[in-house]
Amino acid sequence: MKLWRYSGWMLLGTGVIHNAVGLLLGWDVLGRMVREGLWATVGMDAERNAVFWFLAAGFAWMAAGHLMQTWIRREGRPVLAAAGWYMLAFALAGCLLAPDSGIWLFFPQAAILLAAGRRSAAAGRAK
Repeated sequence: MKLWRYSGWMLLGTGVIHNAVGLLLGWDVLGRMVREGLWATVGMDAERNAVFWFLAAGFAWMAAGHLMQTWIRREGRPVLAAAGWYMLAFALAGCLLAPDSGIWLFFPQAAILLAAGRRSAAAGRAK
């Protein structure tokens, strides 16, 4: 089974899970922001910034996953191995700083991308 064919969906799913957790944990903060009219309600407040950036990261992963899956569908091959290296670096840094978080979800995704990129590069050299 070629797991790389689903790597975009995996990243998109990670973003969805991330935002579901963010909404669940940040519901009270978001509620206060909505009651204040949303406009310019983050400011320099640490709690509000944490919720905002938590959700922003999830949306960025969803967008990246969608783009990745579009590439895979159109090209019929894995994304560049560099994406796997970036994801691995992100996961390592995240585990160093927040080992009790869900950042570990990026390790298998990075491994899938790196393995697919390696096979793709080897196949390209064999031609």
